[in-house]
Amino acid sequence: MKIPSAPDKKTSGIKVQKYPVVDRAPMIWVWPGDPEKADPALIPDYDWVNTKEWGYGHGYYHLDGNYLAIHENLMDITHFSFLHGSALGTPGHAESKIDVTIEGSVVDNYRINHGEHVPDLHRDYMGIGFAPVTRDSHSKFMTPGFHYAYSLYMDPAGTIDGRKDYRLRILHFISPETQYTTNYWWMFARDFKPEDKKASQFYSDTTLDVFREDGDAIEWMEQQWANEDRPDFQETHVPADKGAVEMRRIIKRMAEEENIQPK
Repeated sequence: MKIPSAPDKKTSGIKVQKYPVVDRAPMIWVWPGDPEKADPALIPDYDWVNTKEWGYGHGYYHLDGNYLAIHENLMDITHFSFLHGSALGTPGHAESKIDVTIEGSVVDNYRINHGEHVPDLHRDYMGIGFAPVTRDSHSKFMTPGFHYAYSLYMDPAGTIDGRKDYRLRILHFISPETQYTTNYWWMFARDFKPEDKKASQFYSDTTLDVFREDGDAIEWMEQQWANEDRPDFQETHVPADKGAVEMRRIIKRMAEEENIQPK
């Protein structure tokens, strides 16, 4: 190491922290933990996003809230109808049956709605108006730093040129900054009008608006928890919370396993 302002200074005691890095377009992954445990195979596969079949909007949001609150918000999408209104919600979405499956450390929270219309956010670019569709929505906790959501809208009538399937995929990259702040990157991909730059910009802008609404709710809840001093206070869970509860159990287990001291 050379210091121009102190050419004679011994620098053997000065070090720069290095981290394993993997460039997997369009993201760069940094492993801040034990370098010996950095395994590129653990990085989720999203190579499809670079194909011509998909277009996407993307963005970044800094949130004043714990990263687990973001995962909880993503695991319980009944909030669509209330927090985001008709942009993402539909009349029966919050009331539909929720199923949860667990495979290893992956939690899949999903529901299927029949006979509803496409939410306002997607209607113009899908182009099918108020045609009745089947909506198959999944929200998957993959790792503490990555959440994957996807939806399939099925138009049995083939309203536009006989097309029946429309797909959306959202990649959530969640990185804690402190216990109470989080860096949040995301990509919102679609398989309809993939080369339409206006559509990509639309999804960049509107998705950020949606996540700001999420952020407002999360920050408000964090403030309530911080100010709550009743000794008997506890959370109450409802069926829609099952995916989030399972996710917390998995993260708790991961944290405990990391903290086991070798004998």
